[in-house]
Amino acid sequence: LYPFHGAPEDYYRFTTFAMREHLKDYEIINQIQLGNYFETQSVLKNIFLEEKLKSRKILRLLRLLMFPLLIAVFTLNNFIALCLKKVDKNSIFPMGLLFICKKIN
Repeated sequence: LYPFHGAPEDYYRFTTFAMREHLKDYEIINQIQLGNYFETQSVLKNIFLEEKLKSRKILRLLRLLMFPLLIAVFTLNNFIALCLKKVDKNSIFPMGLLFICKKIN
């Protein structure tokens, strides 16, 4: 995960700039950035923990015992991300971009 770089001439990643170039035959009605730095970090941490628990090295019983703890950690990660959301209003680490477009005739 890296911040946007090479902006605005980086057309090979799905950055705002690249998407605008790819959608040049469309009228962009709305563009929405989904998520921010803290939400992205929260999702990545949750995925990492979940994948580690799926490891074959961890016994099935241990996974079952750790499940309540995992839910608590996920909840805490998400809560912290929501609390810090207002701190990072112009994030360069979105989870995604949503473009609503209309075909130009």
